[in-house]
Amino acid sequence: MATKTFGKLPKSNRDYIEELYSLVGVKFPLSITSSNGKLLTASYETAWTSGGTAPVESTDSDGNTVTDYEENYTKEKLTAAQIKKIDAYLEENIEA
Repeated sequence: MATKTFGKLPKSNRDYIEELYSLVGVKFPLSITSSNGKLLTASYETAWTSGGTAPVESTDSDGNTVTDYEENYTKEKLTAAQIKKIDAYLEENIEA
């Protein structure tokens, strides 16, 4: 027996997030809520810090290996044009 499928699946949170990332060309802090494929709420950061820490090993005066961590963070932000694109997308797609 063969199965036939009609229609399409409703959009998921991941679908909306991937569309927004693709629209502006950068991943940014974003939180959305959707239900039954309809976008209900969204919030996002226009500026954020990314990066992390990296281990740095050294030897103390007694010859013991000491592991310290070096911070490697960069500040990032969306441009005015990217913010306009995001806002327009959200206004168009959020269900009232």
